[in-house]
Amino acid sequence: MKNFKRVFEFVFSRALIFALAFIWCRYYISSLLLSVAAALGVTFAVSILLFLVTSPHKRKAAVSAAENELMDEVINQFVYSANRRNIEYFFDLVKREHPATLLPDCIITENNNVKTLMFTRFTLDPVSPDEIRDVIIECRRYGTRRAVVFGTAFSDKAKEIAEKIEGIEVVPMDKERTYGFIKEFGLFPAIAVKTRQKKRTPLKVFFKFAFSRAKTKAYLFGAAVLLIGSLFVRYNLYYLISATAFLFFALISFINFKFKAEPEKSLL
Repeated sequence: MKNFKRVFEFVFSRALIFALAFIWCRYYISSLLLSVAAALGVTFAVSILLFLVTSPHKRKAAVSAAENELMDEVINQFVYSANRRNIEYFFDLVKREHPATLLPDCIITENNNVKTLMFTRFTLDPVSPDEIRDVIIECRRYGTRRAVVFGTAFSDKAKEIAEKIEGIEVVPMDKERTYGFIKEFGLFPAIAVKTRQKKRTPLKVFFKFAFSRAKTKAYLFGAAVLLIGSLFVRYNLYYLISATAFLFFALISFINFKFKAEPEKSLL
Protein backbone atom coordinates (compact mmCIF):
# COMPACT_ATOMS: atom_id res chain seq x y z
CA MET A 1 0.00 0.00 0.00
CA LYS A 2 2.85 2.37 0.84
CA ASN A 3 4.53 1.68 -2.50
CA PHE A 4 1.27 2.33 -4.36
CA LYS A 5 0.85 5.62 -2.49
CA ARG A 6 4.38 6.70 -3.38
CA VAL A 7 3.85 5.82 -7.04
CA PHE A 8 0.57 7.74 -7.08
CA GLU A 9 2.18 10.79 -5.45
CA PHE A 10 5.05 10.72 -7.95
CA VAL A 11 2.76 10.35 -10.98
CA PHE A 12 0.27 12.96 -9.77
CA SER A 13 2.93 15.56 -8.97
CA ARG A 14 4.59 15.03 -12.37
CA ALA A 15 1.21 15.35 -14.04
CA LEU A 16 0.80 18.74 -12.40
CA ILE A 17 4.23 19.80 -13.63
CA PHE A 18 3.35 18.56 -17.12
CA ALA A 19 0.08 20.54 -17.07
CA LEU A 20 1.94 23.69 -16.06
CA ALA A 21 4.48 23.21 -18.84
CA PHE A 22 1.92 22.21 -21.47
CA ILE A 23 -0.20 25.34 -20.95
CA TRP A 24 2.65 27.61 -22.01
CA CYS A 25 4.20 25.28 -24.55
CA ARG A 26 0.84 25.08 -26.29
CA TYR A 27 0.46 28.87 -26.08
CA TYR A 28 3.74 29.50 -27.91
CA ILE A 29 3.96 26.36 -30.10
CA SER A 30 1.23 25.82 -32.70
CA SER A 31 1.96 22.11 -33.22
CA LEU A 32 0.21 19.90 -30.67
CA LEU A 33 2.81 17.14 -31.00
CA LEU A 34 5.71 19.52 -30.45
CA SER A 35 3.89 21.10 -27.51
CA VAL A 36 3.50 17.72 -25.84
CA ALA A 37 7.13 16.82 -26.53
CA ALA A 38 8.35 20.15 -25.15
CA ALA A 39 6.14 19.79 -22.06
CA LEU A 40 7.48 16.30 -21.43
CA GLY A 41 11.04 17.61 -21.72
CA VAL A 42 10.32 20.40 -19.24
CA THR A 43 8.66 17.90 -16.88
CA PHE A 44 11.69 15.63 -17.01
CA ALA A 45 14.10 18.52 -16.39
CA VAL A 46 12.04 19.90 -13.49
CA SER A 47 11.76 16.43 -11.95
CA ILE A 48 15.53 16.06 -11.94
CA LEU A 49 15.93 19.55 -10.48
CA LEU A 50 13.39 18.80 -7.74
CA PHE A 51 15.18 15.59 -6.86
CA LEU A 52 18.57 17.31 -6.65
CA VAL A 53 17.26 20.26 -4.64
CA THR A 54 14.65 18.79 -2.29
CA SER A 55 16.19 15.43 -1.37
CA PRO A 56 19.31 16.77 0.39
CA HIS A 57 17.23 19.57 1.91
CA LYS A 58 14.70 17.11 3.31
CA ARG A 59 17.45 15.01 4.87
CA LYS A 60 19.24 18.06 6.24
CA ALA A 61 16.03 19.58 7.59
CA ALA A 62 15.03 16.31 9.25
CA VAL A 63 18.47 15.86 10.82
CA SER A 64 18.72 19.49 11.86
CA ALA A 65 15.26 19.51 13.45
CA ALA A 66 15.93 16.27 15.32
CA GLU A 67 19.34 17.51 16.44
CA ASN A 68 17.97 20.82 17.70
CA GLU A 69 15.16 19.07 19.53
CA LEU A 70 17.60 16.71 21.24
CA MET A 71 19.91 19.62 22.14
CA ASP A 72 17.05 21.54 23.76
CA GLU A 73 15.95 18.45 25.68
CA VAL A 74 19.48 17.78 26.93
CA ILE A 75 20.01 21.37 28.07
CA ASN A 76 16.61 21.42 29.76
CA GLN A 77 17.71 18.50 31.93
CA PHE A 78 20.48 20.70 33.34
CA VAL A 79 18.33 23.82 33.67
CA TYR A 80 15.74 21.98 35.76
CA SER A 81 18.21 19.96 37.83
CA ALA A 82 20.20 20.88 40.95
CA ASN A 83 23.65 22.29 40.26
CA ARG A 84 25.31 19.52 42.27
CA ARG A 85 23.66 16.89 40.11
CA ASN A 86 24.89 18.65 36.97
CA ILE A 87 28.43 18.76 38.31
CA GLU A 88 28.32 15.05 39.08
CA TYR A 89 27.12 14.31 35.54
CA PHE A 90 30.01 16.22 33.96
CA PHE A 91 32.41 14.61 36.41
CA ASP A 92 31.29 11.14 35.24
CA LEU A 93 31.73 12.37 31.68
CA VAL A 94 35.20 13.88 32.00
CA LYS A 95 36.78 11.17 34.14
CA ARG A 96 36.33 8.69 31.29
CA GLU A 97 39.26 10.28 29.45
CA HIS A 98 41.10 12.54 31.92
CA PRO A 99 42.06 12.47 35.59
CA ALA A 100 39.39 14.41 37.46
CA THR A 101 38.49 15.36 41.01
CA LEU A 102 35.02 16.24 42.20
CA LEU A 103 34.98 19.38 44.33
CA PRO A 104 32.00 20.87 46.21
CA ASP A 105 31.10 23.37 43.48
CA CYS A 106 33.17 22.35 40.48
CA ILE A 107 35.46 19.79 38.89
CA ILE A 108 39.21 19.97 38.57
CA THR A 109 40.76 18.02 35.72
CA GLU A 110 44.23 17.76 34.23
CA ASN A 111 45.28 17.34 30.61
CA ASN A 112 48.87 17.71 29.34
CA ASN A 113 49.92 19.02 32.75
CA VAL A 114 47.34 21.81 32.54
CA LYS A 115 44.78 21.96 35.33
CA THR A 116 41.28 23.15 34.46
CA LEU A 117 38.31 23.98 36.64
CA MET A 118 34.88 23.10 35.24
CA PHE A 119 31.70 24.82 36.38
CA THR A 120 28.02 24.34 35.55
CA ARG A 121 25.81 27.42 35.37
CA PHE A 122 22.56 26.30 33.76
CA THR A 123 19.84 28.86 34.43
CA LEU A 124 16.90 30.39 32.58
CA ASP A 125 18.81 33.67 32.31
CA PRO A 126 22.23 34.12 30.65
CA VAL A 127 25.29 33.72 32.85
CA SER A 128 25.96 37.08 34.50
CA PRO A 129 29.24 38.99 34.99
CA ASP A 130 29.09 38.26 38.73
CA GLU A 131 29.06 34.51 38.04
CA ILE A 132 32.17 34.88 35.85
CA ARG A 133 33.76 36.85 38.68
CA ASP A 134 33.03 33.95 41.06
CA VAL A 135 34.68 31.56 38.60
CA ILE A 136 37.79 33.73 38.49
CA ILE A 137 37.88 33.83 42.30
CA GLU A 138 37.71 30.00 42.41
CA CYS A 139 40.56 29.78 39.89
CA ARG A 140 42.74 31.91 42.15
CA ARG A 141 41.69 29.83 45.14
CA TYR A 142 42.75 26.53 43.54
CA GLY A 143 45.73 27.98 41.71
CA THR A 144 44.51 27.17 38.19
CA ARG A 145 44.85 29.36 35.12
CA ARG A 146 42.02 27.90 33.07
CA ALA A 147 38.30 27.44 33.64
CA VAL A 148 35.46 26.05 31.53
CA VAL A 149 31.93 27.24 32.28
CA PHE A 150 29.00 25.21 30.93
CA GLY A 151 25.79 27.18 30.64
CA THR A 152 22.70 27.88 28.57
CA ALA A 153 23.83 31.32 27.40
CA PHE A 154 26.19 34.13 28.41
CA SER A 155 25.53 37.84 28.55
CA ASP A 156 27.75 40.10 26.46
CA LYS A 157 29.20 41.64 29.60
CA ALA A 158 30.04 38.20 31.00
CA LYS A 159 31.85 37.28 27.76
CA GLU A 160 33.73 40.56 27.85
CA ILE A 161 34.92 39.95 31.42
CA ALA A 162 35.93 36.38 30.55
CA GLU A 163 38.11 37.65 27.71
CA LYS A 164 39.84 40.58 29.39
CA ILE A 165 41.15 38.91 32.57
CA GLU A 166 44.89 38.35 32.15
CA GLY A 167 46.52 35.20 33.44
CA ILE A 168 43.26 33.22 33.64
CA GLU A 169 41.54 31.75 30.60
CA VAL A 170 37.78 31.45 31.02
CA VAL A 171 36.02 29.45 28.28
CA PRO A 172 32.25 30.13 28.04
CA MET A 173 30.38 27.05 26.75
CA ASP A 174 26.87 28.01 25.65
CA LYS A 175 24.23 25.38 24.91
CA GLU A 176 25.49 24.67 21.36
CA ARG A 177 29.09 24.16 22.51
CA THR A 178 27.96 22.22 25.58
CA TYR A 179 25.88 19.89 23.43
CA GLY A 180 28.84 19.39 21.07
CA PHE A 181 31.07 18.58 24.05
CA ILE A 182 28.60 15.99 25.36
CA LYS A 183 28.10 14.54 21.90
CA GLU A 184 31.82 13.79 21.60
CA PHE A 185 31.57 11.53 24.64
CA GLY A 186 28.31 9.96 23.45
CA LEU A 187 26.82 9.88 26.97
CA PHE A 188 23.61 11.90 27.10
CA PRO A 189 21.64 12.50 30.30
CA ALA A 190 18.31 10.74 30.77
CA ILE A 191 15.51 12.87 29.34
CA ALA A 192 13.14 13.47 32.25
CA VAL A 193 11.99 17.03 31.53
CA LYS A 194 10.24 18.03 28.32
CA THR A 195 8.86 21.43 27.41
CA ARG A 196 5.95 22.28 25.16
CA GLN A 197 6.75 23.27 21.60
CA LYS A 198 6.50 26.93 20.65
CA LYS A 199 3.28 28.02 19.01
CA ARG A 200 3.54 28.57 15.29
CA THR A 201 3.67 32.14 14.07
CA PRO A 202 0.57 33.47 12.27
CA LEU A 203 2.44 33.38 8.92
CA LYS A 204 3.26 29.70 9.33
CA VAL A 205 -0.33 28.98 10.32
CA PHE A 206 -1.50 30.79 7.20
CA PHE A 207 0.80 28.77 4.94
CA LYS A 208 -0.16 25.56 6.68
CA PHE A 209 -3.82 26.16 5.92
CA ALA A 210 -3.29 27.69 2.47
CA PHE A 211 -1.01 24.90 1.24
CA SER A 212 -2.31 21.90 3.16
CA ARG A 213 -2.93 18.80 1.06
CA ALA A 214 -6.68 19.25 1.55
CA LYS A 215 -6.50 22.39 -0.64
CA THR A 216 -5.06 20.52 -3.66
CA LYS A 217 -8.48 19.62 -5.08
CA ALA A 218 -9.72 23.19 -4.73
CA TYR A 219 -6.72 24.58 -6.62
CA LEU A 220 -7.13 21.93 -9.33
CA PHE A 221 -10.82 22.74 -9.70
CA GLY A 222 -10.05 26.44 -10.02
CA ALA A 223 -7.38 25.77 -12.63
CA ALA A 224 -9.75 23.52 -14.62
CA VAL A 225 -12.47 26.20 -14.64
CA LEU A 226 -10.02 28.83 -15.86
CA LEU A 227 -8.61 26.56 -18.57
CA ILE A 228 -12.09 25.73 -19.85
CA GLY A 229 -12.97 29.41 -19.80
CA SER A 230 -9.87 30.24 -21.82
CA LEU A 231 -11.31 28.20 -24.73
CA PHE A 232 -14.25 30.59 -25.12
CA VAL A 233 -12.52 33.97 -24.99
CA ARG A 234 -10.35 35.57 -27.62
CA TYR A 235 -7.76 37.13 -25.34
CA ASN A 236 -7.10 34.31 -22.92
CA LEU A 237 -3.67 35.26 -21.60
CA TYR A 238 -4.96 36.27 -18.16
CA TYR A 239 -6.94 33.02 -17.93
CA LEU A 240 -3.76 31.06 -18.65
CA ILE A 241 -1.74 33.04 -16.10
CA SER A 242 -4.39 32.48 -13.42
CA ALA A 243 -4.69 28.79 -14.26
CA THR A 244 -0.90 28.48 -14.05
CA ALA A 245 -0.96 30.07 -10.59
CA PHE A 246 -3.67 27.67 -9.41
CA LEU A 247 -1.77 24.66 -10.76
CA PHE A 248 1.41 25.89 -9.08
CA PHE A 249 -0.44 26.23 -5.76
CA ALA A 250 -1.84 22.72 -6.22
CA LEU A 251 1.67 21.41 -6.82
CA ILE A 252 2.98 23.10 -3.66
CA SER A 253 0.07 21.78 -1.62
CA PHE A 254 0.67 18.24 -2.85
CA ILE A 255 4.46 17.89 -2.63
CA ASN A 256 5.74 20.58 -0.30
CA PHE A 257 6.99 18.72 2.81
CA LYS A 258 6.83 21.80 5.03
CA PHE A 259 3.10 22.31 4.66
CA LYS A 260 2.08 18.75 3.92
CA ALA A 261 0.45 18.15 7.28
CA GLU A 262 -3.25 18.66 7.60
CA PRO A 263 -4.35 21.64 9.72
CA GLU A 264 -5.28 20.87 13.30
CA LYS A 265 -8.96 20.68 14.12
CA SER A 266 -10.28 23.43 16.33
CA LEU A 267 -10.85 22.45 19.94
CA LEU A 268 -13.86 24.75 20.16
